Amino acid sequence: MFRVNRLYYLVYFFLPSILLSQNTIERSTTFSNLPFSENELRFLSESTDATIILRPGNKKERILSDIEKYDIIHFATHTFIDNDNPLNSRFIVFNSEQTDFEDQAMFVSDIMPLNLKAKLAVLTSCNTGVGKLARGEGILSIARSFRYAGCPSVIMSLWELDDISTSKIISGFYENLKDGLDKDEALREAKLNYLKEANSKNSSPLYWAGIISSGSQTGLTFENEINYKSIFIVIVIALLVLFAVRKKLTAKRGNA
Repeated sequence: MFRVNRLYYLVYFFLPSILLSQNTIERSTTFSNLPFSENELRFLSESTDATIILRPGNKKERILSDIEKYDIIHFATHTFIDNDNPLNSRFIVFNSEQTDFEDQAMFVSDIMPLNLKAKLAVLTSCNTGVGKLARGEGILSIARSFRYAGCPSVIMSLWELDDISTSKIISGFYENLKDGLDKDEALREAKLNYLKEANSKNSSPLYWAGIISSGSQTGLTFENEINYKSIFIVIVIALLVLFAVRKKLTAKRGNA
């Protein structure tokens, strides 16, 4: 399993109270708010000791620099898919009339050259697994750009996601992942638990089947999990040091 101690979470909000001390995002007439992404963020902050960074006000260059340092990358923001030019597909990371368009969006062409250390990218934006089918290459999607940049595993979407159901499923996914399940099994169990509580309308595959796991399915070990082997080694070393010190003090008393 891979050990996780740093998680990068970028979410698209218009509410200043959610942005904490970061800059607020100006209200847009093009992109809607994603209120239930707050549930994902709250769950992550409460259930893990990972470093969660909320940077909707940063320019693209800062975000691209930041995400190279983290073990898990989670994007819950709007997307634009360009099937004619897949390199032009993008996340909307900032929205303001005072900001240049190039700085508002993070393009596939920006992500592909990165050297990611992340073992998992969770892309709960809409259509992140959708793109142009290229012969000999496969689907040229946003999710593929993360794999190209070195991330071995991606949670992606196959269509426009429902915000409420996605929030419930992804929260369950992280909980299962934290409990030691492999990624595909963690996602499967999260969906099954969601379906147990869903009504007849929300149990439609439209609400849950569009979230899939691609790439390596190996589980992750979160930094806040107790490593009993390490604790045992530390205790043994401490006892040995204590024994050596006491032996030395006893010898000094005997010589005195």
